[in-house]
Amino acid sequence: MVLINSRIRLRDITRRHAQAGHTAWPGPGAFHAAAGGAVLGHRLPPSPLWLGGYHSRIWAPSFRPGVARARRYRSLRREQQARATRARIVAAAARRFLARGYAGTTMRAVAADAGVALPTVELVFGTKARLLKAVIDVAIAGDDEPVPMLDRQWAARARSAAGAAGFAAACAGQLAESAQRAAGLTLVALETARVDTGIAAVAAQLMAQRQVMAAWMADGLLRRAPRRAGVDYATAVDTVWALMDPALFCRLTGDRGWSPARFQDWFADALLRLLLPGTGQQPATASQSPEGHITSIQPELWVDRAAQAVAFY
Repeated sequence: MVLINSRIRLRDITRRHAQAGHTAWPGPGAFHAAAGGAVLGHRLPPSPLWLGGYHSRIWAPSFRPGVARARRYRSLRREQQARATRARIVAAAARRFLARGYAGTTMRAVAADAGVALPTVELVFGTKARLLKAVIDVAIAGDDEPVPMLDRQWAARARSAAGAAGFAAACAGQLAESAQRAAGLTLVALETARVDTGIAAVAAQLMAQRQVMAAWMADGLLRRAPRRAGVDYATAVDTVWALMDPALFCRLTGDRGWSPARFQDWFADALLRLLLPGTGQQPATASQSPEGHITSIQPELWVDRAAQAVAFY
């Protein structure tokens, strides 16, 4: 109660001080005279900054009659230079990770390749694990804009597709484009996480993002067409999740000699054939899963909410 009364008294003092035409913060003498002695048992009242930061956060900045606040300095040129430096570091790191793997890549080597000092790399990214995650994110998106994948133009085109075939084609096109840049880097993180706990958190985040994306694709398909008989919603998500495996893209385009365009067509066709009824097949008509459990025929809508939580960085 004493502290509350002291705050009220200090507020009254500063208000009267401003009304008197003073532009500076009232000194100890003004507080002492107005308080009639001690505040909180002190011979002189405590500084407004001492009271838990209360006055420093609320009253002190606003109590400057006639004094303009300092504007925050911002240099577009410096921002562009910082962004260019970050891009050089990311590009150099991507080459290193693909050529040497995670264990064989050092922050010092990345700095040398990017033409910057080691402290610069550490200041921007902190750790090698965070550097790899940033490299993968840029590779997936194709740029360094801090925009979630599901808020980008390709996702808007997919949402605007009227039929399941158009939706599958839009998803396949983006997956093939991103996989050309990011599949190898993602494998570096996933394979390293098995033996290096330092990268485990990054691998877990990548897996979580893949889960959300697979659920978003399955939800979009099943909103536009009925499910194939014997395929429940969970199975549909698992199917898309498996088809999105970066190892599958690397094996088909690397070991088997597929072109990215062929993979794109195959992925879109696989979505339609595995999740939707084929010619002459009956769609799922009962809300019963293959295991006999009763489930809703409507795709789960939590996907739309979860997708918004996926951060680009």
